[in-house]
Order: sequence, then C-alpha cells, then structure tokens
Amino acid sequence: MRSVEELVKSAERAYSEALRLLERGDVYDAAEKAWKAVEDMRKAFLVAVGVPYDKAKTISIGYTIFSKLLRLIGAKGLLKDYAFFESTLHSHGFYERETPPDEVEEVVKSDVRRWLDEMKRLIRRVSGVRVTEAVEVLSKALKLREEILRASDEYIRLREQFANILSKAVKSITVS
Repeated sequence: MRSVEELVKSAERAYSEALRLLERGDVYDAAEKAWKAVEDMRKAFLVAVGVPYDKAKTISIGYTIFSKLLRLIGAKGLLKDYAFFESTLHSHGFYERETPPDEVEEVVKSDVRRWLDEMKRLIRRVSGVRVTEAVEVLSKALKLREEILRASDEYIRLREQFANILSKAVKSITVS
C-alpha cells in the first residue's frame, strides 16, 4: 500500500523527470511523465480521504470518487484540467503524438505545475475526511451492475432462442 506522502513524492519525481526530458528535447516522453505526475497526485488525493490504493488506481472506483468529490467541493476546474491533461498529454501527446511539441512544453511547464500545487493544497484541506463507506457502497453498486449486465445478456440470449424455436416450429407453414 502506498501512502499519501509516497504518492506526492512520486508525482514530484515524475514532474522533475518530465522537465528533464523537455530539456533533452524528448517532448512526448515528457508528456507521459507529466501525465504520471498528474495520476500520482490524483491517487494521493484519494488515499488522503481513505480510498485504499488498490481502489484509487482504478477507473471504476478511483476516477468515479475523484470526479464526484471534486464536483462536490466546488473544484470542477481541477477536474476539467485533469481531463485536459489526459487528452493533451497522455492520449494525443504520448500515444498519438498529435499535440504540437510547443503545446506539450507549455502545458507541462505551466499548467501541470499549477495543478500539482493546487492538488497538494487540496490534499492538506481534506485531511481528516474519510470516504471508506462510500468506497464500500460503490463497490457493491459496481458488483450489482456486473450481475445486471450478465442477466441482461442471458435475457437477450433466451429471447433469441425463443424466436428461433418459433421460427423452426412454423417453418413449413405459409399463409397464402
């Protein structure tokens, strides 16, 4: 299990590495290191409010709680920035290499630094908040969703089987 402090330090190391990569001209690897810094800080925030690390690193639980909490506390700007970083640095930067190098550099040097600092301040402010019960409820809801989806698949399969049986039963009958 990783602590808040470890995750914050990891985020800062990744950010420093992103700056070093920019200086070397390795723009797209810098984009991915900056994204790692953002992700580590997101996980630090979640661990700070009592989300176990193994859940904090997931999309289904970690991102869902992160998004909901930021909206509830009026930090939608941080959430919008997070989505922007995912698109600009991670998807369109590192993987697709569509984000122009000068934009990557600007986002890493300015926007990511500001976001990391704001998140560190927010982590201090949420100290003492515990959302453990919410994690348990969300976990149950996700398990139920999986059961519903499996039942839905079974329902569709049975309806198809029903239609096939009827079609075979009246195959030789035609109304003229």
